[in-house]
Amino acid sequence: MQLIMKTGHCIKLYDTLYVPKITRNLVSVSKLDNDGFEILHGHGKVTISLKSQVLGCGANV
Repeated sequence: MQLIMKTGHCIKLYDTLYVPKITRNLVSVSKLDNDGFEILHGHGKVTISLKSQVLGCGANV
């Protein structure tokens, strides 16, 4: 499965579940961390980076 960010970057997600009725993207922060991504939280927002390149931002839910 792929998560396409508003920046146009695409994050490939492995071993994921798809629930068509959910209208938001729910992503496991610990899974992203284990896959080498950097996660920054602050002021109700989250930033996802890989190798110091920002891939996307979103709102904490």
